Amino acid sequence: MDREMILGMVSNKPKEAFERYRYFTEKEMGEAVESPLKKVYAGMILGEERFVKKALKRVKETWEGKHEISHRKRLQSVSGAEEILELVCRENKVTREVVGKRGEERDLAIYLLKRYTESTNGQIGEMFGLSFSAVTKAAERISSRLEMEKDLRRKVGKITDCFKG
Repeated sequence: MDREMILGMVSNKPKEAFERYRYFTEKEMGEAVESPLKKVYAGMILGEERFVKKALKRVKETWEGKHEISHRKRLQSVSGAEEILELVCRENKVTREVVGKRGEERDLAIYLLKRYTESTNGQIGEMFGLSFSAVTKAAERISSRLEMEKDLRRKVGKITDCFKG
């Protein structure tokens, strides 16, 4: 059995067959089913967070130095975001939960994510439960402090040295 065969049993029109089959399965389950494709990372990795991290590490090792990689920028952005969050935690000696809350650690993570990944303000906001405008303000707070605070510049430099290579 394959997808086309099952959908062909429902209708001869592919789009209609898909909609009818979806309606049938959701009705039987008693709830609407979210598409699993909404949780696909970088256009190709689907799974729990631990699995995605392992897969990203393996993929990164494979494509480093190669230019013809599908979704390369998204892969770099996703792995970069995870790496940045881990480095902020390590540098500040705090957990991910602490970084997710208000404060310098969260603002620093947001600043670095905006600066060194292709994540949008909306995507970064989703990570922290913030609006896109709150993301901008958090990054601006760190940016303005960097001009005046040598210790903060040193901390940012230490973090960025780790992921820049």
